[in-house]
Amino acid sequence: MVSTQPKIQHILHVVTPWPTADLITLTDLKVVLRIPDTDTSKDPELTLIIDGVSAQIARMVNRSLGYDEVTETFYNSVDEDRIYFSQWPVKLADIQVLQLDGVDILPTIDVKPGSPNGDWILEEKTGTLFRPNAPWNGTLFAHYSGGYKLPEEAPDDLMRAAQVAMREDYYSFLRGATMSGVRMVAHKGARVQYYPPGQVAATAAGQHPGSQSPTWAAVWAVAQKYFRHWL
Repeated sequence: MVSTQPKIQHILHVVTPWPTADLITLTDLKVVLRIPDTDTSKDPELTLIIDGVSAQIARMVNRSLGYDEVTETFYNSVDEDRIYFSQWPVKLADIQVLQLDGVDILPTIDVKPGSPNGDWILEEKTGTLFRPNAPWNGTLFAHYSGGYKLPEEAPDDLMRAAQVAMREDYYSFLRGATMSGVRMVAHKGARVQYYPPGQVAATAAGQHPGSQSPTWAAVWAVAQKYFRHWL
């Protein structure tokens, strides 16, 4: 028998995006590549690599990793034990509005998990909303900020994975493996930029590019725990 119970649907709207998706600074990448900070001759290539790898990882995990201000509405929640914010981590202080069927429930947080008077619990690290005494039912609306204040607050494991991918792309550049050394074609006001081969392989392979590149397979092994599963 096919269940007729409506499935929860959530709609995410970005109010204010974090200004960068970069997982590492230019200075830190130079340290990884042993390039003196005073040497600016390769800055355009390094900036292209940082932007491209960071954007590719965000695409792989189906989310923005930056600290975005968003509104998110969860429709058709029926007997849901848990609801998950799309942008995480989420601190309680960063939730501006939380309404269930139009009723403000932000003051009813269970500040001491296990208390019989608490209505809901927030796990900040994962952005999980849990109701200990009754499941979620109805429409939940939230206005909050969540994610990481990149690049300074990028998770260590994700930053390390990005460094490995960036280093591979940099050495591919040095070998002239991208379009015979062409990184960008410019004419008047138009510019066309080419991704390094590592990023191309990752894009071609989809969200888990293990069949294309050992490096990007390793990146995916780290990145997948940051994946946004709900669409």
